Amino acid sequence: MNNEKYDDWFNEVFDEAFERAASHSSTPDHDTKRESWLQVKQQLESKSRRKQRRRRFQMAGIIAASMAIGAILFSPPTITQAVSPIYQQIKEWGDGIVTIISGKDDSVTDTVPKTSPPPGRSGEIYENLGEEVLWSSSAEDNNLTLEEVKSRLTFTYSDFEYIPQGYKFHDVLVAPINEEASINDIAIQYVSESGKILNISYINIINGPVSVSTLSSPSSESFQLNSGTEALYTKGIASSIQFTHNGVMIRIVGEMSKEELLRMANSLP
Repeated sequence: MNNEKYDDWFNEVFDEAFERAASHSSTPDHDTKRESWLQVKQQLESKSRRKQRRRRFQMAGIIAASMAIGAILFSPPTITQAVSPIYQQIKEWGDGIVTIISGKDDSVTDTVPKTSPPPGRSGEIYENLGEEVLWSSSAEDNNLTLEEVKSRLTFTYSDFEYIPQGYKFHDVLVAPINEEASINDIAIQYVSESGKILNISYINIINGPVSVSTLSSPSSESFQLNSGTEALYTKGIASSIQFTHNGVMIRIVGEMSKEELLRMANSLP
């Protein structure tokens, strides 16, 4: 059989086989197509939920850092704000670790540490950030509403008049406490439609100096809010802005622009 006759024969056999296969195949009905789409949709939603959980775990260290309370006065930090009766200081430890200390102005005059650092303690500033586990008010054993948490605060809670579009209240977090103790610090957590987390920490600084350690970039910028209060802005994976308001240190952390953070800070009554 020459090549030309072989090609004609092959084409004829192929066409017949294709027609037989097509005649015996059935077009998927509506229910079958819907079932297949639901399976794909379920897989996509599951993947999206896993992605959001990963994002929240990544943010957990930043949130914990915002709530790391303690009088870390091992060496005299540089004063970045001194407004009576509240002062604010900043200490850079290297490796991108920054500790910001706020409190009453009577601590500013100290030229030496009040106590000696425990052996090997300096490294714990960032090594144990992950151990600063926050307690969620939505936990099964401690189902408190935001209003119930507010009623136990040792300071006056201030609501922000501006929250970025797309963010909704998700949870209120507090340091581990018993069921009746007063609460000195909290973190309000908002989550956007895309799963981004916005965390607002409130820490009472009237009763003494407190410190907040952050893993974000040590390069910071200070500027004045509309109220005249000095604020400290730090850019990072999740940028932050920190300032004092009515004896409370407020820290906003989120994946958003400097302009959005500044607008939030200026929206306090």
